[in-house]
Amino acid sequence: MNRRTIIILVVLLVALAGLRFMQQRSHDNSLAQPDRVVLLPEFSMDDISRVELRGPISGELILERSGSEWKIPSSYGHLAKQAKVDELAAELVSLTGQFRSDREDVLADYGLADTTAVSLKLISTTGEESANLLLGSTQSRGGLFLCEAGSNTVYASGSNLLGIFNLWGDAREPDARGFLDMTLWTWDAAQVESFDLIHSGNGMTFTRAAPDTLTGESVWLVDGLPAKTTVVDQVLTTLMNLKGKDLLNPRENHGMADAMRNAKIRLANGEEFSLWVGNGEGENGDVPIQVAGQGAVYALYSSYPDRIFKPKDEFLK
Repeated sequence: MNRRTIIILVVLLVALAGLRFMQQRSHDNSLAQPDRVVLLPEFSMDDISRVELRGPISGELILERSGSEWKIPSSYGHLAKQAKVDELAAELVSLTGQFRSDREDVLADYGLADTTAVSLKLISTTGEESANLLLGSTQSRGGLFLCEAGSNTVYASGSNLLGIFNLWGDAREPDARGFLDMTLWTWDAAQVESFDLIHSGNGMTFTRAAPDTLTGESVWLVDGLPAKTTVVDQVLTTLMNLKGKDLLNPRENHGMADAMRNAKIRLANGEEFSLWVGNGEGENGDVPIQVAGQGAVYALYSSYPDRIFKPKDEFLK
């Protein structure tokens, strides 16, 4: 065996020994970790006043507590869906993870490099940072990899945090859309006693009459005349199920002051409210709408007003 061959063998043995050492060290570190770690052991959403989620480039979602509600500053202070906030709180309370690595050089493999990690900060009601996590890539069987900011210790978690924030697949830039409450009201068509539809100064009043004695079906009158019940029901269902597709800047002029189309709805319990359809036109031809007395202005698909504000002869029997 010549000298060159001996040198090559020695180098290979040293390399194998180093690899074995690193594997053993990683194995020992893994064994030294508990099987599952509670990552936020003292967390309570009641102690949090602000949630900050930021992507690696510019996307962000900020939630701020306002009394018992949560608002989104970047969306004109609009309310966040309470159900989504509750879902987030439940996920954080139960957040656990299993140790995967403590090596800085493999953070990128878990989606935790600066160019891919999503930052999640929780600010307490006293203004202190309660938690600062980095959310990495998803696992093949669901969940995600994550670590504390400034730490190399990576955990695998079954949490649906990325899903709650609508970060699916390779998406890493959060926004507010999934958390915005775009509901105009919480009443339904069955609670409506009567309603007015006004278009270009011409109005119609729809009144719910006593049900048909034979069929038990609803009976509607339009300006005191018998109406096509199925047509009125379709219009009322559309009206009561309206939801905004986006938010508009409430400080801008959307033509609400001289709105040509509006609806006034009266409930059986005596409550009443009005909906204004602005004369402005938003992006993609969207129509601005606003519930009278509320600050929020929503963008509505342009086809919806035509489904509601029909000519009178389409309602008459």
